[in-house]
Amino acid sequence: MHLDRNALQKILQQSDAQLWQTIRMIAAQSGVDLPMGALSPSDMAALRSALGRATDSDIERALKMLDNYRKQ
Repeated sequence: MHLDRNALQKILQQSDAQLWQTIRMIAAQSGVDLPMGALSPSDMAALRSALGRATDSDIERALKMLDNYRKQ
């Protein structure tokens, strides 16, 4: 999956439920299993805030971390 800042901005326009499912799908593609249940509204707001400030470098680093986790 190609994920950059523009793609991330489009993803952040989704509802909380859709955003969480997208995050779960991206994680699953890297072999990481996240819980199905949605996060609390305050956790989702914090997640949106963090993702909204992510740079392309941050995104690349996060994807590499997921890849490293999958290989363990």
